[in-house]
Amino acid sequence: MILIITARYGIRVAEARQADYESMLAERGLRPTRQRVAVLGALASRDDATAQQIHALLADDGARVGLATVYRTLGWLAEHG
Repeated sequence: MILIITARYGIRVAEARQADYESMLAERGLRPTRQRVAVLGALASRDDATAQQIHALLADDGARVGLATVYRTLGWLAEHG
């Protein structure tokens, strides 16, 4: 099980407001899609979580985000955060 810790990504997602997620992604060269913004929002709501936990949280909220999208987004943040 891989723990996803926000500090690892070099951005303080938990302190960012929802409106800032899109600009955070765009500044790092990633298109701010609805799914990616949702992943950031879910990550902000937990200090650490696995990709599966983030996916489950999003699914519980009714967001249609695939597990592969969660993994890709977290991987991209780990590389370019």
